Amino acid sequence: MTQCLAPDAFQPILDSIFLGRSLKKRQSGLYNWPGVRVHVALIRFTKYGDPMKRVSSIHLTLIISLVLAGCSFGPSESEKLEKDRLEKVEKIKSVIKDMLLDGESAQFSDVKYYKSTNYGCGLVNAKNRMGGYVGKKKFVVALEDSSGLIEPNREMPDPPSAPTYTTPESVMRYGSASAKWQAEIDAIDRKHKAFVSLVAVKCTDPSTSK
Repeated sequence: MTQCLAPDAFQPILDSIFLGRSLKKRQSGLYNWPGVRVHVALIRFTKYGDPMKRVSSIHLTLIISLVLAGCSFGPSESEKLEKDRLEKVEKIKSVIKDMLLDGESAQFSDVKYYKSTNYGCGLVNAKNRMGGYVGKKKFVVALEDSSGLIEPNREMPDPPSAPTYTTPESVMRYGSASAKWQAEIDAIDRKHKAFVSLVAVKCTDPSTSK
């Protein structure tokens, strides 16, 4: 996109060239009324003939230089930033797709890139082995090494059944099974807490956080 300064930015200089009057003399009075400058220029040009004949090549060069100086060619800074953000978001999605059983079925939502941490976060829903969608899950992606982490499963294992007969052997087996069950629950809880903590730290941009 090409962006240019407003024509009024060059008006005083152009008026000075065409009208042959100092800028200082035209800072006040009737000349500064809206539209008067243009009319004065046109009257003067009409009275003295073709205005282009009264403008030297040096003046023409100056005019062209002013116009070009007031224009910038190519994408604007905001367009560059938006393009970079979209590229980051696509990279984030790509990392998560590679982690899924059926990456092509992935449905993303609320995907954001956080410049301050160089992390990406969002929600994803994808199919399982049975072909059904499992529901939305949070995810985190570190763009520095293209690693990702999907919200761990919090489905708790069933507790062991109490022994029917309280023999020493059955009591020991039950105690061992109970300890293993509790260890599994604790591991699931630790993973979930670690994931929540990671999201809280990496998925917050100080400039946009509320």
